[in-house]
Amino acid sequence: NKVLLPVAIGQALRATPAKDLYTKHSKKFKRLQEIILLGIVWNAFCNAFKRGLGLELKHGIALLTLLPIMHVSVLLALFGLFR
Repeated sequence: NKVLLPVAIGQALRATPAKDLYTKHSKKFKRLQEIILLGIVWNAFCNAFKRGLGLELKHGIALLTLLPIMHVSVLLALFGLFR
């Protein structure tokens, strides 16, 4: 329902002069879309840290240690394999 209504409204607006308005100012509309998306991502990011990540400190440290080590190991293995 949250997706269907905006899609239906957008499809209905394509048959009106609103489409011409959009094509005339498409760069401004694209910028507006980017700003709205950035706001949504920022909101999700802030909410995640406000509520807490649901991760104990020792697990976070383990992740921050092991992930870079695994990443570099795989990169070195792939460079060696495809050299």
